[in-house]
Amino acid sequence: MEVEGRTVVVSGGADQVLRVWDTETGELRAAYGGHADPILTVGCTQVGARSIAVTGRSDGVLRFWDLAAGTLLATPGVRA
Repeated sequence: MEVEGRTVVVSGGADQVLRVWDTETGELRAAYGGHADPILTVGCTQVGARSIAVTGRSDGVLRFWDLAAGTLLATPGVRA
């Protein structure tokens, strides 16, 4: 996935934080908190020019993140 012209990967885990890593330098570009439980799933997509990550946890709550702006876009609260 690209964010602002840089190739990145994203990760999430037991510490409830979504992290964005620069693949060229290996450096952490950003970290986003907000989940109350461990992050179990992470997905990424491009919507036009916008880089979006989606995180999910065990109770079905999803969070949609704008990776370039560093903002939470939505938390629809979808239940599995």
